[in-house]
Amino acid sequence: MAIKKTLGQFLKDKRLAVNLSQAEVSGHFGYSTPQFISNWERDVSAPPVDILKKIAALYGISGDEMLELMINQKVQEITKDMRRKFYGR
Repeated sequence: MAIKKTLGQFLKDKRLAVNLSQAEVSGHFGYSTPQFISNWERDVSAPPVDILKKIAALYGISGDEMLELMINQKVQEITKDMRRKFYGR
């Protein structure tokens, strides 16, 4: 079971779909630089949980859609880690 899309890829696709720049999104959330948005989209970091609902509203997406993606991604990360620990690979 492979991850189809990471949270970062999902956020970038949705931002582009609503025709917003990283700078516009960062300004909307009060960040001084678009680097925060870039880091989220490159999966370097994740948005704070309290911001996720606001991102969903800004991008016009379902919070459930984002939540499901995050849960599936976390399950796959845990599965990979457990297999590595169990099988030693």
